[in-house]
Amino acid sequence: VISSAKQEFIVLIGVVCVLVLLVGTVIYFIEFTGLPKDLETMEDGYNSILHGCWWSVVTITTVGYGDLYPKTPVGRLFGSLVVLFGIVVLAFPMTIIISKFQDSLAMKKLS
Repeated sequence: VISSAKQEFIVLIGVVCVLVLLVGTVIYFIEFTGLPKDLETMEDGYNSILHGCWWSVVTITTVGYGDLYPKTPVGRLFGSLVVLFGIVVLAFPMTIIISKFQDSLAMKKLS
């Protein structure tokens, strides 16, 4: 069943990778430009887009280590939306698997 959904999983992984890069870039620009100049040099902030991508992976997968978190109001709002989006993304593989199970069950009943 899972092997029959290989193409769907490849597309899902590609979409998630693009979204991680996009979300990481957006949170970097929101947080880096939204902080006062004396806080931009903080060691625990979003010093690069890669830090933003790390935050987006942790947030989309709903792990939430707490090592990086948005400090600006716009960043917190964006972070909340990313968490909600992460819940939806985590539900996609289940829908793919259930759909393939239904297809294989229907094929078994026909034969």
